Amino acid sequence: MSRLSHFVCARMFPLAAAGVCLGSGCETITEKLTQKATESALELALEKQVGGEVQIDEGGASFKGKDKAGREVIYDARSGKVPDDWPKDIPVYPNTKVKASLQGNGTRTLMMESEDSPDKVVAFYKSKLSSLEEEASMNTNGSWLLSFKDKPGKRTVMVTAALENEKTALNLAVNDDQR
Repeated sequence: MSRLSHFVCARMFPLAAAGVCLGSGCETITEKLTQKATESALELALEKQVGGEVQIDEGGASFKGKDKAGREVIYDARSGKVPDDWPKDIPVYPNTKVKASLQGNGTRTLMMESEDSPDKVVAFYKSKLSSLEEEASMNTNGSWLLSFKDKPGKRTVMVTAALENEKTALNLAVNDDQR
């Protein structure tokens, strides 16, 4: 039996026994215990796989580690905040809900949600990033992709905006790692 299988079995058996012993009316306690055991097993498996610190719970997930080149990789789907080191010259769309952020390999990405239409989001970024060279602007059935590059060609900014469940899913990626 693998270490992970042993870990999962060791954690799940007591929970299953507790569920049987507690009987009906205690499903929420059993569900919480099962959820915590599952989260711990997932964290252990992911940490072993990627070699970093993983945190998963009902509040979301986060990861902090290093890539194969030793560069820091950070994923945050817990805080709902724009990272402190987000580039100050790249605006975050107003009144958005930050769903997650990812930083690694010279790229920073924000995954957000807005009540505004994709067209309104695109107009905002075309206006605010007008000092950059627009490389691409594509609209397919209301889903947008914009790509901008600065004049020296050292930074790329990509924006995607698409209607999803009556809200606009917005991704903003900034790549400073141009080789």
